Amino acid sequence: MYNNQLYIYTINDNNKSSLWLKNNNEWEKILSGQKEMYLLKHINNKLYIIKNTTKNEQEASYSVLESEDGLTFEKIYSGHGLATQMYKNKDDLVLITSNNEKIFLLKL
Repeated sequence: MYNNQLYIYTINDNNKSSLWLKNNNEWEKILSGQKEMYLLKHINNKLYIIKNTTKNEQEASYSVLESEDGLTFEKIYSGHGLATQMYKNKDDLVLITSNNEKIFLLKL
């Protein structure tokens, strides 16, 4: 739930993800064709998406997308490896990532 709206994301057989918003008992597609959307999270009145793009271990990367209105998203961070979780720690956003079997905590 974000702004009293229900959001879900789906993944099709080609590992392409879509973000959907339920509006008046109808599902509206907000984003589509995203590759491997991993996490949808509501923190500090904003909606975040972590999007992983993994062709192989050497080419793994991720992006963090942010939205204030739940309809438009802007990339706020990207890196190499895989991002697996995001949370709020006091006033900071913290991203948990892994790269070559090492785990990192990144402050955004």
